[in-house]
Amino acid sequence: MTARKPRSVSLSASYRAVIDLLVAHGALSRADIARALRLSKPAVSSAVANLIARGAIQEVGVGESAGGRRPILLRLGGAGQVVAGVEIDPKFCRIALTDLDGQVLEMHEAPLRDPREDAVADLVADDLRAQLATRPDAMFLGCGIAVPGLISADGDTVTYATTLAWDRVNLRPLLAARLQAPVVLVNRGKAAALGELWYRGRAPQADLIYIYLGTGVGGGILLNNAVHEGADRAAGEIGHMIVDPRGPLCKCGNHGCLETLISGPAVALRAQAAIKAGRATLLTQWLAGQSLDVLTAKMVADAALAGDPLALEILEQTAGYLGIAVANLVNLLNPQLVVLGGPASRWGNLLLEATQRAVQQRALDVPRRSVRIVLSQAGDVTVTLGAAAMILRQASQLLTAGW
Repeated sequence: MTARKPRSVSLSASYRAVIDLLVAHGALSRADIARALRLSKPAVSSAVANLIARGAIQEVGVGESAGGRRPILLRLGGAGQVVAGVEIDPKFCRIALTDLDGQVLEMHEAPLRDPREDAVADLVADDLRAQLATRPDAMFLGCGIAVPGLISADGDTVTYATTLAWDRVNLRPLLAARLQAPVVLVNRGKAAALGELWYRGRAPQADLIYIYLGTGVGGGILLNNAVHEGADRAAGEIGHMIVDPRGPLCKCGNHGCLETLISGPAVALRAQAAIKAGRATLLTQWLAGQSLDVLTAKMVADAALAGDPLALEILEQTAGYLGIAVANLVNLLNPQLVVLGGPASRWGNLLLEATQRAVQQRALDVPRRSVRIVLSQAGDVTVTLGAAAMILRQASQLLTAGW
């Protein structure tokens, strides 16, 4: 068999190919790049030198030796170019700047006092302008916006976001006009899945499911390291998986959706009902005569961590419902990794272990043995990083557009 000759490509095409490879894999050596792209070493050296000069990539240390000199590793540039990632929640907006390698440079959280689309667009744009003003030499490539709702096929409109009371909100054009930069809308669950992958180093984790547990319940599915969008970009609505047809009425019109059983408000309602029924609990002491309406899922989680029997019982019920959903996903998709994240992950190993027990009881043997169920490593940056990654995946086109 004859060796394959290196490909001959234009300089601009080689720029884009090198950037795309670093976006997908993180730090690589020149030799890694030459092998992966089947380019000659001189072509790679020329492209790398030019990209370093333009601030698009940088040398970041040395890698492991394969028998000779230790290779110099390259990754996408430092603070010369920045992108933004935004998480919109019914209670707050998180707004972050990252470099091209997905390193979070700065992140702010602002309360969302007015959920109307114009007010949200103004809040995001004003915060980003303030952050960018401290980096006058940085090139701003664009902004990813993660929302707890469905996105239209053309990417312009939030078609359905119950927790924000949004119905067909044209958010992308509003923000693009204010920022004068590319803007991408993404569902929050999908952003979280992508953010978790980036935070874990973009390791070859082919199939990953992320479940966001907070005021609402969402999810994202990565298949072969790519976000699974579905025919209408509606894939990943794990919160509306029906796990108990006789369960509570959901805002979507169905009964027993996962969101009605394990979201933060659902957990708080379960605790309130138990207290009204006369159950003894630390929560009654903590309320100190206040209305039950002030009871939150965080308080229930704190009580469970303190060993309160009622709170632990509610945890087991919550994990039982979550386990039904996860077992169904494991049986259907046979993933390598299921990540539990969002605010409810503060329950920590108590939630994780209870969910693992429920999946152990319900999932089929073969896919159950292959899957790992873990807590999110990225924490509060998960969604903003994933939103930023929606822009980072376009870095080669955005960077080379004017070259």
